[in-house]
Amino acid sequence: MRGIEIGLVGPGHRHVANVLTTTMLLPLIGMPILTGVWLWNNSAAAMAAVAIYGIAFVAAYWIGHYYFRRRARGQRKPRNGRAQEKSARTKAS
Repeated sequence: MRGIEIGLVGPGHRHVANVLTTTMLLPLIGMPILTGVWLWNNSAAAMAAVAIYGIAFVAAYWIGHYYFRRRARGQRKPRNGRAQEKSARTKAS
C-alpha cells in the first residue's frame, strides 16, 4: 500500500491508495479460496493450485516492488542544498 501511495497517487492521498490496494489484493486473496472450494476433492490439483498461486503472489510482489521503487526514485527531491552539493561533488570525482 505504501508503494501505491508514494509511487502513484502521491503523499496525502491515502484514501485513494487504500482503494487501489484493495482492488489489487482482492484477486490474490479471493482466487485461491474459490479454487480451494472448486478443487475440494482433488488433492493433487489443489496442491498444484497452491503452488501456482504462491508463485504468482511472489512474482506480483517482486514486480510491484521493482515498479514502485523505480517510479519513486524519479520523484525524489533533495531535502536541502547540501544533498545537491554532495551529489555534484560525487559526480565530479
